[in-house]
Amino acid sequence: MPVLSRRTPLSRRALLGASTGLAVLALAGCTVDNPLTRDRPTPVPQNSLPGFTTLGGATLLYEEDRRPREFHLTAGFHDQLEAWYAEWSELSGQSADRIRSYGAWTEAATKGTSWHNAGRAFDLCALMANGSVLASMRRDQWQNPDDPAMLRRYWGVAASLHLHFAYVLTYLFDANHSNHIHIDNAVSGAGMSTFTGRSKVQNQAVQALSTHVWGRPTPINGSWDSPTQREVRFVLRSRKLGDDLTAQPVWQAYLRASVRRAYGTDQ
Repeated sequence: MPVLSRRTPLSRRALLGASTGLAVLALAGCTVDNPLTRDRPTPVPQNSLPGFTTLGGATLLYEEDRRPREFHLTAGFHDQLEAWYAEWSELSGQSADRIRSYGAWTEAATKGTSWHNAGRAFDLCALMANGSVLASMRRDQWQNPDDPAMLRRYWGVAASLHLHFAYVLTYLFDANHSNHIHIDNAVSGAGMSTFTGRSKVQNQAVQALSTHVWGRPTPINGSWDSPTQREVRFVLRSRKLGDDLTAQPVWQAYLRASVRRAYGTDQ
């Protein structure tokens, strides 16, 4: 895909396509059937969920029109997002006053297929402060060759999200996620995430972090293969973080170190 100008408006419709079904997605948030869990989302009506206009003190904006909007989530999932934001802010040294999103609760086309419809999913588009972009999930910005730091910051945000949620979908998952990161707690529930080596999305994240944050080029294929393990082991040992990424404290230390590295706060 050609790199677009940073000034080029890039709607979700433009990225996902102009078909009727995808146009509905542009207004409703992504629908993701989570293959890593046997649980199915339980749809709930929007009016059964509390509405939120802020996250971590930052105003929530709907990406399509960049205007404040009320987002409906379960209280527990919103608390998890608050905890994620607080940790991202502390590790990155950044503070946002605006957070742009494609949505939280949405009506699913097919009942029982979307964690958005359960109020337990969120699509993150950008973190802003004083009109400036702290981190963007839009392809025309994170892929901008004139600002390579934007891709590192993208993966700094992704690393912080992987700390708190086991299911984090980036642009590596599919083209539908090239303008936002999808987060849900279907796999990790109310707890922090763990690493198993069996999750494609986690393996992709580790490979991207090695490549884009740690400067250790690693094939991004979603597999916990020997080249990936070698590069991760190098980072873990050089930073004295441990040896076994499947140990939750090591996984968490690795992700926190990756956020600091992405934002240059590890000096």
